[in-house]
Amino acid sequence: MNASSEYESNDKLRVLLETGTANYYQYRKRLLKHEPYSYEDPFKPYSPIPLYSNVSGGQGIFAGYQRDIYYLNFSE
Repeated sequence: MNASSEYESNDKLRVLLETGTANYYQYRKRLLKHEPYSYEDPFKPYSPIPLYSNVSGGQGIFAGYQRDIYYLNFSE
């Protein structure tokens, strides 16, 4: 569940529910470690984290992801 501090003027709260498969989780976990290296100094040596892949003989992943947005009303 992702809760933000953005409130609308009419007492609504936006709630994002996100879910993904185990393959999606493995990919996102490594992507979050990999992304900071793309902003590193090009003259500084580093070893980037390899991304997760479950595709044989190729690159990428086969995974599922779903996101639902709900608005909760808190009016009197």
